[in-house]
Amino acid sequence: MKCLVFILIVTCSLSIYAQNNYTLSGTVIKSSDISLDEYGALLLDDSCAFHVVDNLGKIINPNVCEWDFGVEIEQGNYVKVKDAVSLDYGIVINSLAGYGHSDPKYRRYTIENDSSVYFKGKVTFSGEYQGQKIQLDKDFYINLLPSLPKVRVLDVTWSNYDAQWNIYDDAYMTIQITSDRMEYIYSWEQYSSFTGHIMFSFFTADVDADKGIGLLPFYDGDRCFRFFSYNFSGTVECEDTLYTAKVATSIPPSVKMENVPFYPNPVENILFVQDGMSDIFPLSIYDSRGRLVKYVGVPMSEIDVSNLIQGVYFVLYRNKSSQGEATFKMMKE
Repeated sequence: MKCLVFILIVTCSLSIYAQNNYTLSGTVIKSSDISLDEYGALLLDDSCAFHVVDNLGKIINPNVCEWDFGVEIEQGNYVKVKDAVSLDYGIVINSLAGYGHSDPKYRRYTIENDSSVYFKGKVTFSGEYQGQKIQLDKDFYINLLPSLPKVRVLDVTWSNYDAQWNIYDDAYMTIQITSDRMEYIYSWEQYSSFTGHIMFSFFTADVDADKGIGLLPFYDGDRCFRFFSYNFSGTVECEDTLYTAKVATSIPPSVKMENVPFYPNPVENILFVQDGMSDIFPLSIYDSRGRLVKYVGVPMSEIDVSNLIQGVYFVLYRNKSSQGEATFKMMKE
C-alpha cells in the first residue's frame, strides 16, 4: 500500500513538473514576425501562430497534440472558433476569423480613458511529449478599434499672414499624433463663416509611423480640425478639436534687443537652442515687415527654418531674467 502511494506521488510530481517546464508561445505573422507578448492585442486582420516551447524558448514537437481556440462570450465561458488550423505541431489563427460580426455576441472589454474595445481569446493545448502529459492554455486579447488619437502641435509655419487684411493663407502645422492600433490618421478641416455655413475638406496628415510626427497643410487661419484614427476594424474620432490661433503680427516697440541662446547666426537651415532654455517657449518668428512666419509652441533644441527665404527675421521669445519678452535678430542665409 505504501509503495502504491509513493508511485502515485511520483507520478503526480512528474506531471506537475512537465506542466511547469512548458508554455505556449504566440508569434504574430507579419512581414517580420514578432512575439505576441511584445506585439500586444491582435487586430482583427492579424494572424497568429502558437507553439509549445520549453524553458529555453525552443519549440518542441509533441508526440500527441490537440488544439482549440475560443473567444469569451461571458466571464470564463469560451465558444470555439473554427477559423484556426493545426500546423507544424502548433495552431494558426487565421485573419478574418469572423469574430468581428458573428453570433453569439462575444464579451467586450474596454480600458478606462481609451476608446478601444477588445475581445478575449484563449488557445488551449492538450497532448503528450516524451511520455508526459501536458495541458496548457494562453489568454490574449483581440483589438477591435484603435484608441482615440492624441494630437500635439509642435510648430506652425505661415507663408502668408496679415491680420490687418485678415489674411491667413498657405500654412502647415507640424503635429505629433499618437493612437494605439491605428493604421493611419486622417482629419477634417472645418471652416465656419459668419453666416454659420460650414464646409469640410479632407486632408490626410503625413505622419511618420515610428515617430508619429507629420505635416498637416491648411489654407485658412479660422479653421478647426477633427482627427480620426483608422484600422481594419473601424474608425474613432478624437474627442477634442484643434483650432488654429490668430496671434499678433507686430513686434512691440518696447521690446529690448539682447543676446540670447540661439546659434548660429547667420543661420542656413537649423537654428539651435542652448540646453536648459525650455522656459523661453513658446516663441514666434517674424519677417522684416512684421508678419508672423513661424510659431513654435513647445520646447525643442532645433528649430527648422529651412523653408524661410533669405533675409532678416526677429525671434520673439520669453525672457527668463526679466519675466517679460525679448527679441533676437536672426539673419537667414
